[in-house]
Amino acid sequence: MRITDVMSESEKRVQTKMPELNRVLGGGVVEGSMVLVGGDPGIGKSTLLLQVSAELTLADKKVLYISGEESVKQTKLRAERLQVSGDNLYLYAETNLEAIQATIDFIKPDFVIIDSIQTVYHPDVTSAAGSVSQVRESTAALMRIAKMQNITVFIVGHVTKEERSLDRVCLSIWWIRYFILKVNVIMLTVFCVRLKTALVQPMKSGFLK
Repeated sequence: MRITDVMSESEKRVQTKMPELNRVLGGGVVEGSMVLVGGDPGIGKSTLLLQVSAELTLADKKVLYISGEESVKQTKLRAERLQVSGDNLYLYAETNLEAIQATIDFIKPDFVIIDSIQTVYHPDVTSAAGSVSQVRESTAALMRIAKMQNITVFIVGHVTKEERSLDRVCLSIWWIRYFILKVNVIMLTVFCVRLKTALVQPMKSGFLK
């Protein structure tokens, strides 16, 4: 197809009530995209995405939050502490990629959150969860789901001292996407730090009184 025959149209974006997040994502969350949220363990990635989930449900969107590190009850308790709830927010605790795909097909969400990509494993890949091959295959499969079903996928990636370039490891097979997401990862990490500070400082003040 010639480029002149392609109809151009503006990307549909979902606005949240978090101006910094909207700005990082170029004006809002793009439908059918994949966003890698990276940072050190405990920096606030899961907290941020639970709050983002609540914002998206307010926009009448269906969100599937998949946790490979916590049970459904643990995620529920964390959501209650953050005052996050909604009939369109679904929780699922699973690490098997095939089971995750089946659940996505059943629920048909608008947004999927994978927390974290290091816990997800593909049954056909023999290496352990969190290995380069597992992360790469799982990310590729989730990318296909995002594009084929027009679902926005957020994936959480822990970046340790030994693996500062997780975003490159995860998305090395998607070079163009990698360069776009690398910027988003850096800016979202900064936003997570600010968010954590905003949450922790009032708590510290309360303890000191």
